[in-house]
Amino acid sequence: MGSVRNDLKTLTVDGVTPTQLNSAGGRIFISNQSDLKEGGSISSAVVSLRTFGPWLQPDGGAISSTEGTSATLQPDAGHEYVVTGVSIANGTGSGIACVVNLFDGANSVQIASGSAAGSGATTTYSLPYPITLTNTLYMVCSGGGTVTFNIAYHTAVRGA
Repeated sequence: MGSVRNDLKTLTVDGVTPTQLNSAGGRIFISNQSDLKEGGSISSAVVSLRTFGPWLQPDGGAISSTEGTSATLQPDAGHEYVVTGVSIANGTGSGIACVVNLFDGANSVQIASGSAAGSGATTTYSLPYPITLTNTLYMVCSGGGTVTFNIAYHTAVRGA
């Protein structure tokens, strides 16, 4: 993978696109043993990465924080986020009912709900496993009053 590896060294994880990967790989000619070996190495690397699902970007961790009665976390087309935690801070004097849903634009599935404790307390919602969000399946949190929704996520796929 000598020439391909050299081309890929100049790319950064946060900026790499499928077009750049295709350009770095170039054409592979079956008459050239060196090209075939590089092609096989690239194929093996891609298959092994796909086997383990989305690969979290090293600098892709973030927290979406929204104050209001609802919050939506929806990646751009071609991107994926992996949500690892949700908490709700409630500065009012009493508890407020809150719900965390997955939404596809038409239907929703509730994944957590409960009363967000008042008087400045923060209520966390335990997720049974990390949840992968896409542009068509995203997270919508809602509350019966104004609270601060905090959603911790990590970028798994950066689209073109």
